[in-house]
Amino acid sequence: MLYKTVIAMAHLGSRVEEDTILDLTVEQAINYADAVMIHDEQPEAEPEVVPEVPLEEQTKEQLQATALELGLATTGSKADLLERISLHKGEEVIS
Repeated sequence: MLYKTVIAMAHLGSRVEEDTILDLTVEQAINYADAVMIHDEQPEAEPEVVPEVPLEEQTKEQLQATALELGLATTGSKADLLERISLHKGEEVIS
């Protein structure tokens, strides 16, 4: 488990500075209880890239969510939503 040093300390015969991340066993962490704390920072995950689905291929529910995000009315048929969103985005309306 990863631990972060809260003070400079000696570990395995070497000096370890404050704020150093160490991979310690539970027993080692117990021995260094006053000098380390659990390191809870996780490496940043790569953002998931979600391909944009063309408006014409979106479900009515997806179009309603898109309309809501754009501040548009979410009522009407799928064709109404498609037209409203397309007009808002300045795209050609495909019927």
